[in-house]
Amino acid sequence: MSANENPSHLAGKPRGMGGGPSARDLSPSVNDANSGVSDAKPLGRYVFTSSNPMHWIALGEDLQASTLLCSPDYGAHFLEQNVETIVNHKGVVAVFFDEQIEGFLDRVGVPICFPHASIRGAIEDKCEAVRLAQAAGVGLAPTLLAPIHGYDHLCQLAEAAGLGPNLVVQLPKGNSGRGTFVIRSLADYQRVAGLLESASECRIMQELPHPQSVCIETVVTDAGAIIGIPALDLVGLPELTPNPEGWCGNVIGSGIIAPEIVRQIREHSLQIQEALKRRHPKFFGYSGDDYLLSPANDQIVYQEKNARCTGIMPLSNVAALELGIPPLIVQHLLQYQGNGSTIDVGSLNRRWSALEEVGVTSCLVVKQLDQRPSSFRSWPQPGLYSLDGHGLRYRQASTSVADLLNQPGQAIWIPETMGYSIQPQDVLGRLLVRDRVTEGYALNAKGKAWVQAIRDAFLPAD
Repeated sequence: MSANENPSHLAGKPRGMGGGPSARDLSPSVNDANSGVSDAKPLGRYVFTSSNPMHWIALGEDLQASTLLCSPDYGAHFLEQNVETIVNHKGVVAVFFDEQIEGFLDRVGVPICFPHASIRGAIEDKCEAVRLAQAAGVGLAPTLLAPIHGYDHLCQLAEAAGLGPNLVVQLPKGNSGRGTFVIRSLADYQRVAGLLESASECRIMQELPHPQSVCIETVVTDAGAIIGIPALDLVGLPELTPNPEGWCGNVIGSGIIAPEIVRQIREHSLQIQEALKRRHPKFFGYSGDDYLLSPANDQIVYQEKNARCTGIMPLSNVAALELGIPPLIVQHLLQYQGNGSTIDVGSLNRRWSALEEVGVTSCLVVKQLDQRPSSFRSWPQPGLYSLDGHGLRYRQASTSVADLLNQPGQAIWIPETMGYSIQPQDVLGRLLVRDRVTEGYALNAKGKAWVQAIRDAFLPAD
């Protein structure tokens, strides 16, 4: 997907590096609408990748662009099929990429606009997240790092560390909860024993009672770190995902997370970015930090770093529009082009702290629940929808942030599959609703109605 020119500022060398982030004023200021970018010049054109060639759209206010940017569902074959389009652009913005994709793009002379895959992989290691938090002085759940040689060995490790009988064990790698396992019994362990025992090191944590998961996006630039607004994660909702530990969406906006908790998370994330630059000086740009909140005592503990754009990017873009500032991807591309030092980080952080100006928006990630491969002959097209007593109603072919903000009670559907062979847990698409659709740890009646209407619109192939 190509990006039209944007009124921001890019020019200069690729993969811009420089000094690390410095502490900046994160205090609220609702009157400062400074874009944070000086000497405005055109952004230029970039490619945004997904698995489907029809998804070529513009960077900026288009929710389809920012949503598909967060999709893991693409591969080198897509880039190869579109090489003639790709070579006419300055770079490729992708989320899940590896050395194979980097090698292909190097051969055609088009770089990925992110740090190298090896850097990202090292940072996203779940065990490295522990070391990163320790270096930053940010709190963790009771945790130890160790190889696991059997259930008895795991229990001995946990007892010696005072973790208790109920554990959460993470593999070093794994997205959307696929490498995270709750171990409360021998039966729990036996289901995943091969995975855990084959890992050179695992992260072993005390299971926290009823934690809430929170994500916040940041951008590391030569001028400092830009810290966005935290969003509440949706995890394991059975209407959305078959994985009880699987991420399935987010909610952002005023009133979702207590203001004092928001302030602390933003401060912690600034400390994390400073430690990140010390431990990984070649890293730059976009990333996300995950935290767990304990409702019992408002304790905040650090979980992990996603060294890329994250699943809350569409919601961050909605918030940026409401705050009158460029989305975080613009600052990322400025840094990539070597112009990060031109960004007014202080002004941007003051605007991002104005949470009271941001309305509630929810993003529901609708995954395939069937445990068998399947396909569909018909499915809902991207666009703006409403919901009535008869189900889903198509309104217009729009995936614009502005249309979402101006149409209360409606939602934007962005498919990530076009009816081809669908595997268990594949993402069917994302539903962005200008409202809160959860209550506690579950979907509310409105949320359930939206999800069921979307699922009813997928008609199985004969």
